[in-house]
Amino acid sequence: MNALHNEWTCTWRWAGAFNDAELIIERPMDAISIFALIILIILVATFVGVFVFLAMWPGRVAKARNHPQAEAIMVGGWVTLIAGAVLWPVVLIWAYLKPPGESRAPLEQPDSDPAPLTTR
Repeated sequence: MNALHNEWTCTWRWAGAFNDAELIIERPMDAISIFALIILIILVATFVGVFVFLAMWPGRVAKARNHPQAEAIMVGGWVTLIAGAVLWPVVLIWAYLKPPGESRAPLEQPDSDPAPLTTR
């Protein structure tokens, strides 16, 4: 019983707003618990980083391609990813497309006209 008492400590704390007492069992952190906490922090930071990257991707593509609806695509990337990411691929495709009335890049014009074709 003495070894258990040294490893675990129990404290009573008043919950304040509810005026109820709660029992908190505290255990000192060992090496594996610290390692697990570090891994958990790394996983959360990675998840947040990937989430932000995916949300910003359609907007960055649209701005780089000078899309006329770049702001709407940027907002759509964030909203669709927060709302469940079902329509997020549609927003990414939208970022790569030009709207139907936009002029395309002109075709290259040769510097001089080639010799006219002669018919026999």
